[in-house]
Amino acid sequence: MLKRIVCKSLFLILSRHGQLLLAAMILMLAPSCSSKEEAEKKNLTLWTSGDSKTLAAIKQTCIDFEKLHPSIKVNVEFIAGKSRTQKYLISMQAGKSGDVVMFHWAQVSVFAPKKCIMDLKPFIRRDNYDLGDYFPQGLMAYQYDGGQYCLPVNGSTLVLYYNKNLFDQARLDYPDDKWNFDDFLHAAQKLTLLKDKDGRQVVGCLPYDISSWLWSMGGEYADDGLSRISFNDPRTVEAVRVFWNLRHKWNISVKNLNLAGSDSTSLDVFERGNVGMSVSGPWSLPSYSGIKDFTWDIAPFPAGKKGRQTRYAGMGYGIWAKTKYPDEAWELLKFLQSREEQEKRATGFTDIPSRKSVAYGVWADQKAAFNVKTLLESISGGGDNVVRVFPKNELWPNISRYFNESMDLAMLDQISVDEGLNRAQRKADNFLARKRYVPGLVDYVGIALASCAMFFSVIFLSRKFQTRKNEPKT
Repeated sequence: MLKRIVCKSLFLILSRHGQLLLAAMILMLAPSCSSKEEAEKKNLTLWTSGDSKTLAAIKQTCIDFEKLHPSIKVNVEFIAGKSRTQKYLISMQAGKSGDVVMFHWAQVSVFAPKKCIMDLKPFIRRDNYDLGDYFPQGLMAYQYDGGQYCLPVNGSTLVLYYNKNLFDQARLDYPDDKWNFDDFLHAAQKLTLLKDKDGRQVVGCLPYDISSWLWSMGGEYADDGLSRISFNDPRTVEAVRVFWNLRHKWNISVKNLNLAGSDSTSLDVFERGNVGMSVSGPWSLPSYSGIKDFTWDIAPFPAGKKGRQTRYAGMGYGIWAKTKYPDEAWELLKFLQSREEQEKRATGFTDIPSRKSVAYGVWADQKAAFNVKTLLESISGGGDNVVRVFPKNELWPNISRYFNESMDLAMLDQISVDEGLNRAQRKADNFLARKRYVPGLVDYVGIALASCAMFFSVIFLSRKFQTRKNEPKT
């Protein structure tokens, strides 16, 4: 009887508090389940860069990606542009890289030969991924030895910004797509005769770096294989002289600019109002958009004797070759590059989106006080408009350093153009000769003879030492 009463009481207690017991059990188990789920997730790291607004948009893109792929966790890390190449190389060789990584286009020729980044072509073929919406120039910039190592995020090239007030003051027609170098020089010389509203001498043009001028005027650096360096080729010499003349003969630019067209101490900047024309890219738009004291617009880069050949600039995403999750990294890369996600980030005017549908769509539809069409036509290429990149070779950074060091001295008028180009040519040829030197039979015979001579010398000296040691002391 007592046993029956006890059992009945226990039953009532459990019935009354069953829900509480169940809830407690769930709460006890929940942390371990959550931890297990987190442990089972595939962690990807995205290395990216940009301003605070862009980074916030990218982080939101990754959150949206995680919702569609609950088994993947994406960690976003900002990598500053300074010394990025060195940081990437050290991290990748140490096995600690991001899985999806943002690259400058010129870095591909450094990382692809070292097998640090994956060729995306197998993924593209497998998924039948459509590349037709990308600007061809952007895709081209990230190709190396037949592979496609990145998909471009954005891209641009150089255009001509001009001060409309100064053109009106000089009674000059505004630049257009028919302008050639002679038209540019005539306008720049006339602008240089002016003084601005504050009495400052007008600078005809800030030319930016030498590359677009060199190519447009018929010069070349080298081919992709670096089989021939063309620094002292007569056509290159002539093209470089044109760039030198802008400062030192025609006096239409600032004399103390370096080869990249910059001088941190100069007060002559386009925003100040005493510069007639400035060669730059869309990256200057954020600062130029704040100009209130004069009106300005954009025109194509002036065509030279070889047409209009301007250099490409842009960033793209690639995949680390040793990622643990290549398929998941590819899915993240595709999501970042999708039209929908690019449209979300296409706010404000900076570099042009890599997808034509986005560039000609929401990006171009933004309100602008300048000619957006010129920017889009500049990156589209076609006709006499050619968008180019530097030679795609892992040795090019070394070779270009010889050119830049010598030409900086020439642009500052410390050595002549001819001396600078000949000096750069000699250094480049000597460097490549050392890199390409393959020991022959004579070299191996010489090494063998030297080794034998060293061997017998050691034996001779050791025996002589032993003989002296054994001689009786007197």
